[in-house]
Formats: sequence, structure tokens, C-alpha cells
Amino acid sequence: MKRAFTAVVLVAVLGMASFVCVGVLMSHSSSAVSQQQSSVSGPVQQLKIRDHYLGVITPGNPGGSGLTSFDDATKVKPTLVAFFEPFGDPFNAVAAARIINRGAFPLLQINSRTVSPAAIAAGHYSKYLAQFAGSVRQLHRNIAISYGHEMNGPWYPWGYTHVKAATFVKAWQVIHRAFARAGAYNVTWVWTVNRSGGTSADPDPWWPGKQYVDWVGVDGHYINNSDSFKVVFAPTIRQIRKVTKDPVLIAETGIRRETEQPAQIKNLLNNARGPGMLGVVWFNLKARYSWRMQGNVAADHAYYDAAQAYLKS
Repeated sequence: MKRAFTAVVLVAVLGMASFVCVGVLMSHSSSAVSQQQSSVSGPVQQLKIRDHYLGVITPGNPGGSGLTSFDDATKVKPTLVAFFEPFGDPFNAVAAARIINRGAFPLLQINSRTVSPAAIAAGHYSKYLAQFAGSVRQLHRNIAISYGHEMNGPWYPWGYTHVKAATFVKAWQVIHRAFARAGAYNVTWVWTVNRSGGTSADPDPWWPGKQYVDWVGVDGHYINNSDSFKVVFAPTIRQIRKVTKDPVLIAETGIRRETEQPAQIKNLLNNARGPGMLGVVWFNLKARYSWRMQGNVAADHAYYDAAQAYLKS
């Protein structure tokens, strides 16, 4: 069996332009690195961390054609793009670089579908984490990372009906410490919970501690005609404020009913610029419902108008 290795891409420095050396590593269980992940061609621009964001999650390759379609429909250029990768995969440096070069801050949501938080907490993935963190460090650009989003809900294998909160917290801390040991200080850590209520528990037991978190993400969607920011997000934000004053990002949201989208989009963005708020990430995918904005001209126009007001406020 071939030994696992780390593929390091050296990008030449030409003239006064700074090029980036990006390392892409093997997964814990794989002995092959995809061609897409094996190189980053050309320079990766520098981005400043903003005070407020308008973000999106799109289908397909992160930062690719799905993002272009969203841009074209809404006429709004996102300043943050979130994407999902499973724990155990190598760091997708190509995706992060592509997002950065489109002028957006990358938010990597790492999921634990096949690797249990208990195994991570027990230290079984220390070598993988060291390699992954090293590759993130070698990006030399700021990136946000979240592990095990919506852990206070029961639907994911890392959720509260499957994993104890204390085990999840320990796994989070083990991951964070691995990045610190690797010197990967270019990471903004985002602790992402689901809105409380219904089948979701209050998020407090999953809080890893202030030294392990930079931002708080809250996921929630407008399902009913009567939904508003006050209904969907305000109760959870009040709970979060009991444990931290970290800035809050609406890390995943959408509006189910097309007829309500224009008014509810305005409500969403008007409230997302309040004190301690970082902004909104629109879930532009089809899941249980279709949250995509394209095809609803009224929603596209409403998003554009609300976005302009948001950016000027």
C-alpha cells in the first residue's frame, strides 16, 4: 500500500506579484488526491475581513457556475460563500482560492457524516488534523471554518440524539488545538447552531468556550407566511448572548413561499444589520423545499433592493 503523502504546489513568484504556495493533503483514508485539489494556478488575492457580509451557498463546485447564476439573477455580488466538505477529506484549497479570487470570504462547513465526534475527541485523527491544518496554513489567506453545524438538532449523525454535547465539545476543542499547534492562525472559527425550538434543543450545552470560537452562526428558515426575523432568529440569539458576545452570522437561511419572499427578504436583511450581527448567508439550494431565488423575478428584485439598503446602512 502506498504511504499517505502531502502534495505541495509551488507557485512561482513573478515580478512584483505575490504567488501563494498551497498545500493539499491526503484524507485519513484515501491514498489519492484529485487533480482539482492538487494545484492552485495563479495568484490568490488578499481580502480584508469585513464587519458585515451578504453570503450564499450555491450548488455545484464552490465558487463556480452556481455562484455565477446567483450573481446574474440577483445582481448582487456575495461577499461570503459557504461550502460543505466531509471530515476526512483533504482541504479543498482550489475551492477556497476560487472563492477568494471572486472577492468573497470562504466559509468551510466540515461535516462528520462518517467520522464520529467521539473518535475525533479520542485523538484518533490527530495525524489527519495536523496535515489538514498545515494545508490551511499554507493557503496564507483568511478562511472561516465551522465543524458539525446544527449539532443541537437531531437530523445529523453528530446531532444531539446521536452524540452527547460534552463529546461534541471535546471534538471541537481537539480540532481547534490541532490548528493552533500547526500555526494555522488564518482561521476564523464559526460555531454554527440551528434555531432553537421544535425538535432543536437550546444550544448552550454545545458551547466550546470563548477561546475556541470567533463567530457564532445561526441556521434557520422562513417556513410560514407569518415568519419574521423576530420569530425565526431572535429567541436563539437571546440564548446565545447568555454564553457569548461574539458576532452572529445568519449562516444559512431561505424563504419557502415565493409569494412571501419579497416582504420576508426585506425583513431578513433589515434585521441582519443590527448590533452584533455579521450578515446573512442565503441557502440557494433545493433540499426539503426549494430555497432558490432564481426564477422568482420579484424575489430577485427584492433581494437586490434590500441588499443595496443593507450595504448602505
